[in-house]
Amino acid sequence: MTPDSDHRQIEGYDTPDAASHLALGVTLTEVVSPAPREDWFDIWSSDPFALPTQGPDWMLAATSLGPYRDSSRFYRFSDGVRAVLPLFSRPGVPAILQYLASPPPAWGYGGLVSDRPLMPAHYAIVVADLRKRNALQVSIRPNPFTSHYWKNVEGRGILFLSKRAHVLELSEDFGTIRAKRFSSNARRHLKTAQAAGLEVVSGHDPEIIQEFHGLLMQSFDRWAAQQGEPALLARLRGTRRDPLEKFLAIARTIGPQMKIYLARLDQRPAAAIIVLFGRNAHYTRGAMDKALAGPTAANYLLHATAIEEACRRGCGTYNMGETGQSKSLADFKEKFGAVGVDYSEFRLERLPITRIDSLLRTTVKRLLGMKDA
Repeated sequence: MTPDSDHRQIEGYDTPDAASHLALGVTLTEVVSPAPREDWFDIWSSDPFALPTQGPDWMLAATSLGPYRDSSRFYRFSDGVRAVLPLFSRPGVPAILQYLASPPPAWGYGGLVSDRPLMPAHYAIVVADLRKRNALQVSIRPNPFTSHYWKNVEGRGILFLSKRAHVLELSEDFGTIRAKRFSSNARRHLKTAQAAGLEVVSGHDPEIIQEFHGLLMQSFDRWAAQQGEPALLARLRGTRRDPLEKFLAIARTIGPQMKIYLARLDQRPAAAIIVLFGRNAHYTRGAMDKALAGPTAANYLLHATAIEEACRRGCGTYNMGETGQSKSLADFKEKFGAVGVDYSEFRLERLPITRIDSLLRTTVKRLLGMKDA
């Protein structure tokens, strides 16, 4: 059997960490890859921190487009805990040259979901299993709320990339959140949006997806101008990362779990956001016509509408996605009461792939005269 289609019983690992696992009373008893869908769905549904991008339907959406294959791994531990690691590989690539990703770039968050809380020993066992895949690189961009467990894992070839996201906890009803957690500035912008006569529609049908993607193409041009990138190159990169077919495939696969909120002014698209719903909500994409969205504060109205629905659906959090080091993005998200969460992307490498990639990107930017926006 291949490493990505095995179903085997495992008594333990002959790694330096094996003794510490046994000392804590935790061993790995079973690994199945790809993860059985029913088990995965059950585990994902029971994890209070799980995001929509960590579920089995998200895997179906990504693999329906290619060039990805389902290499997810189901783990059963001796203490009865079950966990799944959503993991993507490239079909037709030998194991020694594989890039394993959880998830691939521009596909949200991955990392482990489990039916009971995990301990550092569980993570160390999973990393030991991933080492046996002998891939060139394993990249895991975990749920920000659980990333600190990955940080406890040590060993050769491991590195961590600092990241920052913003998350709004939905422990109260929307009316209370709006009154107490939204800043006075955000509430003023909402009044501006309501007075502007914006029409807000929502759904996941092909027509609204096409309107969103049209705004996204405009955003590619705006971002290119901000960082001094040739517009054609920005569009090529943007459509390679986020083609129209990607959002159509997501809508076909997860249906009402995906919702686009679109604001129109005089029947013209002004701004749109994509929000994914599960036990927690995840804002994953936004785009706008700045000339229309800026004066009407359309983005404030869209996020408020999405947050209200997340509260109505009983979501635990509203994850507002990556912020990085952008002060303007952080300020915008914090006006809704979202809090910055520092976390780390985990990588396991046989060769210094990340360092080489960073050097190449920096060199290309320098040659093109680009700057970080």
